[in-house]
Amino acid sequence: ALVPLAGLAALVLALSFGVLLAAAGMQSRAATAASTFFGLAVAMTAGVYYPRSALPEWLRVISEISPFTGALSGLRAALTGEGDLLVPIAVSLAAATVFALAGAWLMARAVRKARETGAFARG
Repeated sequence: ALVPLAGLAALVLALSFGVLLAAAGMQSRAATAASTFFGLAVAMTAGVYYPRSALPEWLRVISEISPFTGALSGLRAALTGEGDLLVPIAVSLAAATVFALAGAWLMARAVRKARETGAFARG
């Protein structure tokens, strides 16, 4: 019963992070480039491309506090049947909530600014 929930939690985390990055991108063009870099950095430190054990120690420490590392661990545990699922699911959903709230706030701010400056009318 927790296997689909682990996948759903990881999906919700990724989507809420995407909303946050999109909202940041609406704030400035520099934020768009930074969000691309940050998205790639998250994937690299979470162990998507290679094992986290291959990371330098200082980067491994950063990777340990990333909610994406936990989400990926939860997905792996769900697929292999080995490991804990509850903690990664809870961490993923908690981080998704924070990202979604921050993204909604930033998006509302960006839309308000665009309306005030007429940016929507210019296209």
